[in-house]
Amino acid sequence: MVFAALIVAFALQSASGVVLRAGDVRSLITRHGAAGALSLLFQDDSKWDAVLEGVATGPPEWLSIAADLRSVSDAHATETLVMAIQEALPKSPRGVLRLVTHGPFTATDACGMYGFGQIEDERPVTLLLGLVDRRIAAVSHVDALELATARQACLQELRILRRDVQGHN
Repeated sequence: MVFAALIVAFALQSASGVVLRAGDVRSLITRHGAAGALSLLFQDDSKWDAVLEGVATGPPEWLSIAADLRSVSDAHATETLVMAIQEALPKSPRGVLRLVTHGPFTATDACGMYGFGQIEDERPVTLLLGLVDRRIAAVSHVDALELATARQACLQELRILRRDVQGHN
């Protein structure tokens, strides 16, 4: 079971069939800097999708890559990285809250929405509330003292989000 999780954490195949490992992306960042790596990855939709899918799984290697890329991203790249971090939140609440504590993501970035599909989302409100509740439960269980401020800020964002989603019912 642990071995299978490691394989998923290090190598992901995007919907388009591109296999991208966290180590491959880390090497790109080392060779070209974060801005150069972002440019190379973002210009190929299948590679960028594989990066986002990797980040969304939540392992530390991918979250570290997200932080590096976010520090140099803007516009659509930032928007999609934020959604990937939101997807990672229920899977790795400690890891995501560390990104909020140390930057470059804010509590609003990580906890202000519910991940992929949020733009013009037409899924049932009950499903969306379930996504928010799953995030609230995951963050509520984080008891690390060094993450307490980020945890509280995240929970506040999630409660606001829950209220807003409920209001669209």
